[in-house]
Amino acid sequence: MEHPRTLGEHLLRVRQLRGLRQKDAAAIIGIGQFTYMTWEKDQKQPFARYYPAIVSFVGYDPLPKPMTDGERLRRERWLLGLTSEQMADRLGIDQGTLLRREQRS
Repeated sequence: MEHPRTLGEHLLRVRQLRGLRQKDAAAIIGIGQFTYMTWEKDQKQPFARYYPAIVSFVGYDPLPKPMTDGERLRRERWLLGLTSEQMADRLGIDQGTLLRREQRS
């Protein structure tokens, strides 16, 4: 896959380039093989806490380029591996306020 578009496509491409089994990729990221498989098949999306390990595994940020301020905020939170509650605490705002900001266009 030359130009992966989804997270699953990025995971699959890197895993194949590195000659790894799903089980091996899962172990590197620190998750179970079934969980990894659901991500690679784009059946499920990982929680934010896993994005730092995903970025480390693939060697780059596989998230789509953010187009809005809300998407930029959500991306930053994911790359830090923070829940919305943790990010809101860091910013000194209410969790609901953070989530509304992330939904803005």
